[in-house]
Amino acid sequence: LPLFGVPAAGLIAYIDQGVAARRMPWQRGEFGRQYYVQQHQAERRHNYFRLHENRWVSSVNALVPADVWDALRFDRRAVSDDVAVWLAADASIRRDCASLTAVTVFRDIVLELETWVWEWDGEGTGIDYDATLIPQTKAAIQRWKVLGVAYDEYQLHQPMTALSKQYPGLPFFPFPQGAERVRADTNLLTRINEAKLRHSGNPLLKQHVLNAAAKEQVGGEAIRIVKRTE
Repeated sequence: LPLFGVPAAGLIAYIDQGVAARRMPWQRGEFGRQYYVQQHQAERRHNYFRLHENRWVSSVNALVPADVWDALRFDRRAVSDDVAVWLAADASIRRDCASLTAVTVFRDIVLELETWVWEWDGEGTGIDYDATLIPQTKAAIQRWKVLGVAYDEYQLHQPMTALSKQYPGLPFFPFPQGAERVRADTNLLTRINEAKLRHSGNPLLKQHVLNAAAKEQVGGEAIRIVKRTE
């Protein structure tokens, strides 16, 4: 058994981890096997390790392992451009990126069709939305049947308000960074874990996904996506 002692301090500890720690009969039988399969599917990966393998985990963990993300790729050519899509725009002025993503939903599976990312080149006051994000949003509206445009209300209020006037029948709505953001981040991770999200294989998107971490909120019942490195 994994027993550890410190004779000088008079201490002894039994510390069991991993699958080998399942030493009770109910944990090893068919009931136990089905139970852990169910828990592995239901729990976020780090929570599963903490609860069912007695492993130490941080409150901030990688959002998605590379192998899990790679397994969610689908053939983008199988989806035509006549589908209805939602557009989501995020922004940053300096030391970060601006982006636009087009997604559609098919049988409760979210499909990421295309994602564009712009980085600040270090010149001027920051990313020029009029030369990047805004014209690409217009092009996407012309290309697809767009159901609505969600945007970062902090950075994009003025340009998106102006753009909405050019498309009066198209809903534009600001996306807040509070409770709605936490709910969306948690739902995104749940969809990834349940394989209810597919992506086009965009390598730059993958780079950002692998740099994302899940910071636990509400006592571990929810997460907020944060950067692992700037």
